[in-house]
Amino acid sequence: MDQQTPTAPTVVVSAPSTRNLPAWLTPTTFTIGGAVLIALAAILAPNLGLAAIVAGIACFVVAILAIIFLLITPARADRVQLGVTTAVLVIIGVVAILSNGAAYQYAITRDQANGNYAGAATAQRALGQKPPYSTDLATTYLNWSNAEIKNNAFASAVDHLNYVIANFPTLPQAATAQMLLPGTYLQWAQFATGRNDSITAGQAYQYLLTHFGSSAAAGQAASTAPAAFLAWGDAAFAAQHNDDAVTAYQLITKYYPKSPEATKAHSQTAKALAVSSKQLADAHRYGEAYEQYTLLAKSYADTPEGVAAKKLLTQGVQLIGRLVKADGQTPVTPYTTVRLSSKWTVTGSGSSLSYIASGTQYYAGTDTNGYFVFPSVPSGPYLLEWRNTTGVFLTYFNGAAPLDIITLHPLENQTLPTIVTNFK
Repeated sequence: MDQQTPTAPTVVVSAPSTRNLPAWLTPTTFTIGGAVLIALAAILAPNLGLAAIVAGIACFVVAILAIIFLLITPARADRVQLGVTTAVLVIIGVVAILSNGAAYQYAITRDQANGNYAGAATAQRALGQKPPYSTDLATTYLNWSNAEIKNNAFASAVDHLNYVIANFPTLPQAATAQMLLPGTYLQWAQFATGRNDSITAGQAYQYLLTHFGSSAAAGQAASTAPAAFLAWGDAAFAAQHNDDAVTAYQLITKYYPKSPEATKAHSQTAKALAVSSKQLADAHRYGEAYEQYTLLAKSYADTPEGVAAKKLLTQGVQLIGRLVKADGQTPVTPYTTVRLSSKWTVTGSGSSLSYIASGTQYYAGTDTNGYFVFPSVPSGPYLLEWRNTTGVFLTYFNGAAPLDIITLHPLENQTLPTIVTNFK
């Protein structure tokens, strides 16, 4: 019987497994893609200094990806190429980050040369330059203001000059900005006048005279400011902005009382005050209206509006009221007499309180519905009384609250609440 020789088991040794990568992903395409990514990151940065930092960070990120790619790539040549790429990226990243200061300085110089002072200021702040001791930042804002003045951008120029003054008070640039402000306001006013913008011109002159009245620019304004104020006032008055009109006109009489425009400004102020006073009275803002009418009567007595105001203030006001019997509904007997007294003395207290009337006195009688009317009484406090059937004048009570003292306000006609008497 044949014997079979036993055979050893077959051992199959497989090759090391590799990761399947897309065919297009090669060291070359990876390097090109990484370069594009780094370039885009740098291009999108707002300035060169930040571009250097962003590019450096992007280099490190791509280098990390290259290392990962290297670890999963089996081909030796590819691994060598990726290793070189990684080393180059790290070197470039380090150089980019270390050179960001120089990049910022270059960006600042370029932005200033191109008139991009906002960009220059941003770059300087990124380098740590800040108020109140950075002369470079202060100079940038000062140059920015000068450029805006040349371009007639006066509002922003004034803002930046004030920024220098407020934020760099100890630096020479602040003193320079302070010297430039009056002339800037003068140029602003003259520029606005040339564009027929009377409101802006007037306001610029107003600020100049109010804050820099002793400056040379304020002296130069004397030949043009009165006409500008008059135009501002007329424009405001035409637009029914009476308060602004009064402000503009009064600037002429305040700063240039002997100018040809002052006479017209005086009469125009009276007109604006008259309109404003009436509007206040119509809106039941009697206190403010009274103040304006009083100003009109005193300071503009030589104008028709001043004469009318004085007459109005002496006309007195109307007072209307109603007397009813103790039931609170039935009118009192017709022709019941009601009296107002401008003076009085008080005797007693509490339930025995009484008044002794004197001074100027006004009388009115009730109608069939209990109403009484005082058509014109000067403003001021009055004692109000009614006469009972025995001929005695009594103060009145509305419920439990005494309403015996009446105050009449200028220009304000009044209607009293219903007066409940003790008539049965």
